[in-house]
Amino acid sequence: VKGDRLIDRLSRTVDTAASRLSAAELRKLRRQISELRAKSSIAKGDYEKGIALLKSSIADRDPADRSGSVRTLQMLGSAYAARGQWKDAAIQLEKASKVAPGNATLRVAAASCWVRAGAVEPAIRQYRHALQIEERPPIRLAVACAQLMLRHAQPFEGRELAEFVENAERVGDKQVKAFLINATRGPTLDTSTLAVLIEDCWEQHAADETIHAVHLIIRPSRDDDLAAVDLAALLDGTCHD
Repeated sequence: VKGDRLIDRLSRTVDTAASRLSAAELRKLRRQISELRAKSSIAKGDYEKGIALLKSSIADRDPADRSGSVRTLQMLGSAYAARGQWKDAAIQLEKASKVAPGNATLRVAAASCWVRAGAVEPAIRQYRHALQIEERPPIRLAVACAQLMLRHAQPFEGRELAEFVENAERVGDKQVKAFLINATRGPTLDTSTLAVLIEDCWEQHAADETIHAVHLIIRPSRDDDLAAVDLAALLDGTCHD
């Protein structure tokens, strides 16, 4: 409530100063206030209102404001994720990655949301884009885990197996690598063991936000709330080109 009052006060201040501002300045300030209202609504669990405000902000945004566009699209993607709408989250994060094409983490975030949506091809496509941008062991680990989660019910063949092995070979941890390779030989995937092994190598990559993508991917479908928290941690600090 206190936050809403502050936003209302800020809105009144902008309205009072409107005659002294250019049309572009006024539009930008009002859009930023709208985004603050969206953030407040989402924090209170009113995702429908927050999403509506963010979509309106995106429609009204200056195309030249790249960092602002990325931030708003990330917020929208996170809001959809909090509702368990992983396909919608993935679509928004893909849009953000097109605004900031040099940001590998945005590609990983979009891919990981596609994994939770159960969509194989767009997930792997986004991971491949991320690896073209930046070669990092946590990205390889995320790709390998995603491939297992999406394909463990089917045998790996041809290019799929070769690509999976390449990713597994580059995760940077021998135990995890061995588990990933062995996991392709069984009919089911022991995600509990995989989670424990990943915890063991977590500290090694603690400074790399991409490691959060792995938890996002392997969490059971019933843990969408926790997965949304993982996504927020993954996206933290990505508003740069």
